Amino acid sequence: MNRTRKIIWEPLQGEGISLRQFVKTAAGLMVPAAFGLCVPRSHGYPPWAGFRQISQVSAGGGCSTARDSDASATNGQQTWASAGPNLYIGAKFTAAATTTICRIDTAIYKLGTPSMNLFAFIYTHDAGNDSPNVLVGSESSALSATTLGTTDPGTFPSFTGLSASITASTVYWVCMRAASVGDASNNIIWSYGGSADSRFCTDSDGAGVWGGAGTRHLKFNLFSA
Repeated sequence: MNRTRKIIWEPLQGEGISLRQFVKTAAGLMVPAAFGLCVPRSHGYPPWAGFRQISQVSAGGGCSTARDSDASATNGQQTWASAGPNLYIGAKFTAAATTTICRIDTAIYKLGTPSMNLFAFIYTHDAGNDSPNVLVGSESSALSATTLGTTDPGTFPSFTGLSASITASTVYWVCMRAASVGDASNNIIWSYGGSADSRFCTDSDGAGVWGGAGTRHLKFNLFSA
């Protein structure tokens, strides 16, 4: 995991320093903006002379640890967000490890010029109906359909900003929703692979028992911090 160190400083008394502002270095360190702004009284001091470190914190960076995935060679395409009945779509998987998912990449691209916002998230499993049940944690930030490519992607578009804690050996669903639908000529395509069949579902509102169902291995990658 990438880490960013942030060091906080304060001026020492009697050093004759005029603290105007702090700057962030390329390494992510917060230091006084000494050059031309914080001038030591005595010659020979380094630019930050007259300050002492009062705290240091490390913040996690990135969301790049690969987790569950289905990224086999493309075998076909599933149309999504072309009409009300498939506003939502989800693909079933079994979690390999206990972790918190913070990024979902899906093998999606656009047909025509759809402009709706898209969101991704994790749902629990409704075993009785073999369909998605309820949201786990929070959904992703919006991804505009206008940013998608027009061919099967080699690098899957990423949904970030979500947080979903999952448990090893438990069944879940990777889901997406469209804020609105397009039509037969302007919609979203989710590629599926050629490995063993896996269930997917579609629905108009993501609540209750999901309506549509099929068996295609829709392609995705999940990541944690």
